[in-house]
Formats: sequence, structure tokens, C-alpha cells
Amino acid sequence: MIEINIISPKYGIQIVKIDDSIYSVIKNHKISIKANHSNKKHRNNFYATIWLNGKHVSLHRFVMSARKGEIVDHKDCNSLNNQKNNLRKVTRSQNAVNRHHKRKSTSKYYGVNYDKTRNLWECKLKKDQVKIWVGRFKNEEEAALAYNKKAIEIHGQFATLNKIQ
Repeated sequence: MIEINIISPKYGIQIVKIDDSIYSVIKNHKISIKANHSNKKHRNNFYATIWLNGKHVSLHRFVMSARKGEIVDHKDCNSLNNQKNNLRKVTRSQNAVNRHHKRKSTSKYYGVNYDKTRNLWECKLKKDQVKIWVGRFKNEEEAALAYNKKAIEIHGQFATLNKIQ
């Protein structure tokens, strides 16, 4: 694995991770950083691009040889980690599952919110735009564990799991 420091006048220093084998292919091409303007919630979300055949090509799409219409997902949600073992081709719904945590949530965990009227933590998730109710729990960690169990059942390898201390 190679880490490349990209110095951008607009976005500062960004570190791009790629495999040695990919570096040997792209080392003579200009690598730059582009902001992901489609995701306004995560302002520090950038993509590495390379200048290839007269146009910018997203590095993660180049690594995966993605065709037009194919979606490439970063498993760890780090869009600058372009190692092949961190990338996978996915459907739109699979890509939607692998997401960042909402900032305005009452919980630090995915799929968990505090119900003030009942003084309990509730847990739910979505599959194909359908809400799936999991239950209410006495503490936040129990709800997070229940979310993890249900997320694996529903989303499998694409589930975004809570890291519980």
C-alpha cells in the first residue's frame, strides 16, 4: 500500500491510499482532489481523480474498471482509500446502506434514537425505503446491539455496524 500526499490549494493536504500495483500504472498521470458536491452533509468528502486520455477519471472507478452506470463503493466510507480490497461494485440500494452517521441524531449509534416520551432508546432501520421496527430498549448500547444484529440479517456484508465500547 502506498500513501500519496496530494496538496490542493483549495482543499489542503489530502492523503490518498492505493495499492502498489495501481501506483505503478498511474504514477506518470496527474492525481488531483475533487470535492463530492453531491453529498452536502459531509463537507470533508473528497475523491481522488487522475488525468487520463484528456479527462478526469475517478481513481476508485479506474481501480475497479467500472463501466458507465456501475457504482463503486468504499467499504470503510473513506473516499480517499482506493485500495482494491476496500472497493466493491454495488447496486444503488447497497451503496445507500454503507453510509455515515447522521449528525443531528440523539444517539451516537446508527439506527438508534432516544424516545423522550417513553424514556427508552428505540431502534429501526430501512430496507428498500421500508422502515423496519426493531424495538425499544433501556439503554443506548442494547439498542445499538439490536440494530447490528438486524442490520446483518437485512443487509449482510453491506451493513454499517455500530462500534460499541
